[in-house]
Amino acid sequence: MQNENAGQKMVLGLFADRSTAENAILELLRAGIAEESIGFEMRHGQPGAMSDEPRWPAALRATGLGTRFTGETPEANSARLQAYALLQQRLPEQTRNYLQSNVQAGAAAVFIEAGSQTQQVEDILRRHGAQLQN
Repeated sequence: MQNENAGQKMVLGLFADRSTAENAILELLRAGIAEESIGFEMRHGQPGAMSDEPRWPAALRATGLGTRFTGETPEANSARLQAYALLQQRLPEQTRNYLQSNVQAGAAAVFIEAGSQTQQVEDILRRHGAQLQN
């Protein structure tokens, strides 16, 4: 799903599983998409239960990419949560609702503030099998 909000283009891709979403995020980071422009959300724990905090995919921690969000210090966790909250607030309400309902249904969601890199972001997500809504 692509939306414009405050002059920024937001792209939302839904994935069937976490590992595919993580691979897409890795490619986005390698392509130069800024960490703070990428959001990731999926259901944690019991079916239908949302995590009370966003989690940066664990598989990314070992790569050296996405380091802003993988620290164990309170400051790093606080920075991660603040960046995520700001990014999610930029999603229009309809898109947030769409994201939440799909995550509740089991999808892994990756959302990106793509700006001028919208086409590149969409191409990367599609290569990894994302369902994009326009």
